[in-house]
Amino acid sequence: MFGDICAVIAVLLILGAVMYGLYLYQRARQPHPEIIRKLVHAVMGLVTLSFPFVFQSSVSVVLLALIAGAGLSFVKHSHKLQDGVGGVLCAVKRKSYGEVSFVAAIAVLFLLAQHQPLFYVIPVLILTLADSLSALVGVFMGRRRFTTSDGTKSAEGSFVFFVTTLLATAVPLFIFSSFAPAKIILIGLLLGGLVMMFEAISWRGLDNFLIPISAFGLLSIYVTMDLNALIARFIVAAVLLMFALVWRKRTTLHDGAVIGAALACYASTAVGGVEWLLAPMTVFSLYKLALPERYHSMARVHSVRAVVSVASIGLLWLLLSRLTNNAELFFPYTLSFALHFAIIGTVHLQKLIRSSFLLNNFLRLAQTAAMSWIVFFLPYLAVSGFCAERARQALIALPIILLATLVFYCLRPGDQRQKLAGNSRWARQVGVVACVSPLALCYL
Repeated sequence: MFGDICAVIAVLLILGAVMYGLYLYQRARQPHPEIIRKLVHAVMGLVTLSFPFVFQSSVSVVLLALIAGAGLSFVKHSHKLQDGVGGVLCAVKRKSYGEVSFVAAIAVLFLLAQHQPLFYVIPVLILTLADSLSALVGVFMGRRRFTTSDGTKSAEGSFVFFVTTLLATAVPLFIFSSFAPAKIILIGLLLGGLVMMFEAISWRGLDNFLIPISAFGLLSIYVTMDLNALIARFIVAAVLLMFALVWRKRTTLHDGAVIGAALACYASTAVGGVEWLLAPMTVFSLYKLALPERYHSMARVHSVRAVVSVASIGLLWLLLSRLTNNAELFFPYTLSFALHFAIIGTVHLQKLIRSSFLLNNFLRLAQTAAMSWIVFFLPYLAVSGFCAERARQALIALPIILLATLVFYCLRPGDQRQKLAGNSRWARQVGVVACVSPLALCYL
């Protein structure tokens, strides 16, 4: 325990020394702000690589994370220090939780990877090297820009992230594991592509948490798979990403959200199987059919928040299905996406009157519900196998979809000037789907 205490003090002293040294460098040379930010990131990442070999207790690492997180937050937000050492953390003038996300990720990763140093080292290497190099390449060499929730990122930076992640995964596995070379390369390719996608959809520094935790989770899964399963996963991920990039201009999603949609579709396939891909893929590729024609040329304004909102309830049903080993939950899973599809058409109805339903609005709601039922439950019958039970589920889905559209219609705010892509809209939509989709359980 005494050794752990000494290690905590040593890491804190190194952190302080790095911060002060970079402050002096910043004041003397005035480098690009991104260089300062990524130097802090890279140096501390390299220091944390030693944790599995230095710390004996996870309690010590959690304590260190709490102290470092509190200290960094104080330094960053102290008005007295912002012109001094705090300026190192505020070099890039945008709202970010990167420093807190970083220390939280290290603590969680250490807890998850106990007695498995390789499962700690690889995610930290990815966070340290891939994230830093991609950010610098994006700032100084990025030409092909794409839109995200955090502004813009570059294709060049994402490519460097992919290559660095591939190497940061493959090299340690080649040295310290007995896996076949083909398996190691496939694991590296999968981690490179998928973690790159997680980085692309992150905002406000949350990539410092999502990158290592997603890398740990994917690595833990892929090392247990045989070569054929890895090849299948790689093909699915590559096809979904390519389709998303080709289809992106036919959506109202910005580029980061399109990548998020591809990730959601991949998660559905990876966890559930190919048949579970059908519902999220239908929403992503066809949801504009539910919109009135005047909105078909709508600008690409929706962020990854929209994707998370639409996918969240369905993925919860999928997770519950796997935890309970109950394949019958495919019905509420499909229904949840059908509800979102119908509600998307409901959002854009004009001339809403709160005191009573106008006939034309009700007919539009019914039309949207019917369209949703057709595009989801005819394929549902084909995929799940036509039988009396499945036919009964499909038939009951239509009034449930109509009910959801009516409930959402009634919850519309009185101020029609409210942004249709705002937080409150998505909260209402998720709330309606979360409350209505469990009705499917009555018909399993």
